[in-house]
Amino acid sequence: MACMSSSFVPNAKGALYRAAGFTRYGEARFRKQGVYPITILKFKEEDKEVSIRVDRSASKSMARQETSDVEICISPRSKVKVSDMMIIKRRKLKVVTVEELYDLLGDLVHYEVGLQAQQADGDNVYGD
Repeated sequence: MACMSSSFVPNAKGALYRAAGFTRYGEARFRKQGVYPITILKFKEEDKEVSIRVDRSASKSMARQETSDVEICISPRSKVKVSDMMIIKRRKLKVVTVEELYDLLGDLVHYEVGLQAQQADGDNVYGD
């Protein structure tokens, strides 16, 4: 599914964060690059049960895990890269794919970006 220049109609905003080093605990630190208008193509959230087992002799138990599968179009001004973070609709998402979309003249029109949900625990998006 691609966004062409005539069909790109922003319907949300997303904050883009870029990796800016590590904390003393080895956790990634991110710095805000800006807020950009985006078009949400797909925003699918699931709540799955996953099994948890410490070792083979332990009893098996279940936990709930939230997952998100998101696709957006974003302006080329954003210069989005794989491994950047975005916050969209209060969800922290990691950029996993970036596809450049060109018009018939060969000009870069938009990026089509694939994102996945990130766990909030331990991640320091705001660089604190």
